[in-house]
Amino acid sequence: MRSAPRPWLATLLLRALSASAPACALALPVTGLNEHTGFIEITPAHGGGERIRMQYTLYRPDGPGPFPLALINHGRSRDPRSQPVDRPVVLARELVARGYAVVAPMRRGFAETLGRYQDNPCTYHRRIDADGLAHQREWDATEEAFDLHAFVNAVVGFREIDRSRIVLVSQSGGFTSTLGYMTTPRIGVLGYINFVGGGFSDCAGQDDLALTRQAGAQLGRQVKRPGLWIYASRDSFVSAATYRVMFDSFVAAGGDASWIELDPPIEEGHYMLGDKRAVSVWWPHVETFLQRLGLPTEVRYRVTTRTANK
Repeated sequence: MRSAPRPWLATLLLRALSASAPACALALPVTGLNEHTGFIEITPAHGGGERIRMQYTLYRPDGPGPFPLALINHGRSRDPRSQPVDRPVVLARELVARGYAVVAPMRRGFAETLGRYQDNPCTYHRRIDADGLAHQREWDATEEAFDLHAFVNAVVGFREIDRSRIVLVSQSGGFTSTLGYMTTPRIGVLGYINFVGGGFSDCAGQDDLALTRQAGAQLGRQVKRPGLWIYASRDSFVSAATYRVMFDSFVAAGGDASWIELDPPIEEGHYMLGDKRAVSVWWPHVETFLQRLGLPTEVRYRVTTRTANK
């Protein structure tokens, strides 16, 4: 004789299964990227009091925060003024899911940020000395470092930003100003991540290896907060071998950094930061580095796409 159904038994089994399920299987709060594009007026040091109107894009989880901050320093195209506003959505999704705010400023002369961009990396190598980047006064990567200082000091005033937990992330040509900034970072900037960084070997007629070796030795004596250098083995724009020379010189001079060379499953490795197909390759290394800095890596939100607030 078949026994009657026992609803209470089904309920107990469901509760037992829920209790034993892994945390990742349980429902997470849902958030949008909350994309917002705006402008901040900054007054860079050594700028003669000139105010610069910098364009930026901000992403953050729902809620008031404060959230740890990742600042993304973009690369460069051949025509900076016509370069589109940086929208690092692939990285933003990973970080917003883990409770970060993400801000991507447009540097001087790019998109709608005022001022003039002067692409002259040779100036850096002519003027490098024992005082380092923080005291240079040329309109090049060193001046961009002053702009970055002023921007960071402004954005930490946002109420949703945790000014004690900040990490910088550079892409390609954003590496020079990021390292320049890291010679004298504000309190709360815990470290930096460099994706396929270049800019130190672009001086025409000069030996690339000699240039990167010189820059690495100088900056390794000055940059004391941790860094993660990520390069691609197949990169048409930046040579991993050349920048490995800079890295070795940097570390030998006292710099605190880790080197990772990857082969992401995409056609052009230089673009791995913005290609979702490459996330599974670079994220584990980023995660380990963030953990070293004491920053969160646990997934806290399920991110959905919502209409950007512009």
